[in-house]
Amino acid sequence: MTFYETVRAKASEALREFLMDAPVDVYVDDVREAMVNVRPYIFCAEATDALTELGILEAASVVVRYEQDTFGKVFTDLSNACDVAAVVYQLLAHEIVDTAVDKLKLDADKPLSPANLVAFDKLVRNALLTADFLNDAWLRLPTQGEK
Repeated sequence: MTFYETVRAKASEALREFLMDAPVDVYVDDVREAMVNVRPYIFCAEATDALTELGILEAASVVVRYEQDTFGKVFTDLSNACDVAAVVYQLLAHEIVDTAVDKLKLDADKPLSPANLVAFDKLVRNALLTADFLNDAWLRLPTQGEK
């Protein structure tokens, strides 16, 4: 399974499970947390194969740049493909949620209506979990070489 196929499968599954079990007052951050807090790979061999598609060094660079910019230091074990893949997955999931929120003009400070949740699910499944969107999102992530 390719990296993007894994992102599609895991993000879609997480969103579907969340929506089925969603509490009454659902906020954007609740949906984001449900989609982002997924461990896409258990076996590092699968993660290594998937990261090879993206470029292992490029993926590690994205993780380093993100964590340095966000936390001031790198916490991820860059020698562990599962950990690197998990962070890249999380960054792509953030891009998916942020794009959906922007396109649907959702207010993050207000509970989402059932209609908002249906529209969010439809947009994510039909437009944001496509290989084209994920590839564009990957290309937008910060890299080590950017300054």
